Amino acid sequence: MNETTEKLLVEVLERISSMLPESNRDIDWSAPAYRWVTRVCFGTQVGRLEPVASFASVDLDRLLHVEQQKEQIVSNTEQFVKGLPANNVLLTGARGTGKSSLIRGCLTRFYPEGLRLIEVSKEDLRDLADIVKAVAGRPEKFILFCDDLSFELGEGGYKALKAALDGSVASGGDNIVIYATSNRRHLMPEPVTDNDGARLDAEGELHPGELLEEKLSLAERFGLWLSFYPFTQDEYLAVVRGTLEALGTPAHLIEDENTPARGDAVRHPARRQKRPRGRAVRPQFCRQSRTWQLRQVKPKVTRPVTLVSCGVLVDEERGRYLLGSRPQGKPYAGYWELPGGKLERGETPLECLEREFLEELGVRIGCCMPWLALENDYPHAYVRLHIYRIFAHEGTLQAREGQMFRWFDFGDIPRGVQLLPKVAQMVRSLHMPQIVRDWRFDSAGRPVIDGVAGTAVPHPENARWEIPEGSQFALLDAGREVAWRSPVPVYFPARDERELTRARELGAHGIVIDG
Repeated sequence: MNETTEKLLVEVLERISSMLPESNRDIDWSAPAYRWVTRVCFGTQVGRLEPVASFASVDLDRLLHVEQQKEQIVSNTEQFVKGLPANNVLLTGARGTGKSSLIRGCLTRFYPEGLRLIEVSKEDLRDLADIVKAVAGRPEKFILFCDDLSFELGEGGYKALKAALDGSVASGGDNIVIYATSNRRHLMPEPVTDNDGARLDAEGELHPGELLEEKLSLAERFGLWLSFYPFTQDEYLAVVRGTLEALGTPAHLIEDENTPARGDAVRHPARRQKRPRGRAVRPQFCRQSRTWQLRQVKPKVTRPVTLVSCGVLVDEERGRYLLGSRPQGKPYAGYWELPGGKLERGETPLECLEREFLEELGVRIGCCMPWLALENDYPHAYVRLHIYRIFAHEGTLQAREGQMFRWFDFGDIPRGVQLLPKVAQMVRSLHMPQIVRDWRFDSAGRPVIDGVAGTAVPHPENARWEIPEGSQFALLDAGREVAWRSPVPVYFPARDERELTRARELGAHGIVIDG
């Protein structure tokens, strides 16, 4: 064999090798979790275990109102890790009540003792024999995890799972158990026609037909069944509270019964026409609730925070806005402010605003958009303002509380009247244009609009973001929810003026148009 042929042969072998799945000997067995992935190799589908790069660990102590289920699955898992007989487990019931979280929590707790998890989709259950072979002889213990498991008639993985549950995989001496979650108690659809084969015996007892018996047999092969039920509203709110604590929300915001979070949490499932659920809170409501969490512009106080909702009534056609005076008998009587008031228990900022405008001014607000978040430390209270811009109202303005109100022109800083702290800052913000075509970056990299310098915020969703002293606005790299996250006007980049309405709905002051 000459040198050229040898090089060609080596190249061919390297190419063939790259097409083959890696050997199980190359697997990093120190990872906590793996996925079974398949690929086609020379016309044949082959699978292998791949470590999960970032495992979503769960603290079992933070899973609330599933104590009985938690105790049983932890006990079963502990027996399995210690090499004692253990059952395969089926977790069924209401969505979002912690089924998958319990399994991940068991892995988090017992990982130091050698527990590992292999996630398998139902389409790959036909490869169960290959998975068992891949981990055979390993000292670790493996949970074969099938999430949201259910079958339709005729699916191939159904019979493979039945065989595995009755075969050597289920024996106490092996290093694999199967943990599965499902919203179907029996894993299979159960149409009413399944009862057609049922019969009554001579003593009047009902015997299911063969088709129904076949469907029930799979679920019955799990040694341990755990059922989960929808939470009550109090249980649901307790889960919300615990999850917000885990996300780092300040304690005074969580415990304050007047915080918007409680009302938002109650309405979150209602908007989806669902009952309150639990663990679904984590990826859905609690991440969404970062909006109100970030309304604290400078979370620097330890005393109770008074939440206030107020609105600046804007007459865009005439270029003016409304301020009102504080009536006698209240702190800072005679000072001018935005109409509004304190949130009552269970109220959202918008509900509070609607109530206050009707009580104070006798009008119903129409189109309104969330705008700024301002805070002030008064001698009598620490106040957080949720400020709306109101673009329409119904009814005639009335001074129902003995106060005065007055329209001021855009560009007109009120003079000759005493303004509450932060009102002057709000008025300056109101004067900023909503549609900007002429803007630039200065030598320091700051965006500039009408000679006023701002701050560029490239990724505000990743962490709390504050505005440096002296910045008059914030410019984001893209449109996203910013309601009450900034004490200064926020701008989004846009292609044309038609995007202004959408920007307002997200809490932005306006748009800057590129090109």
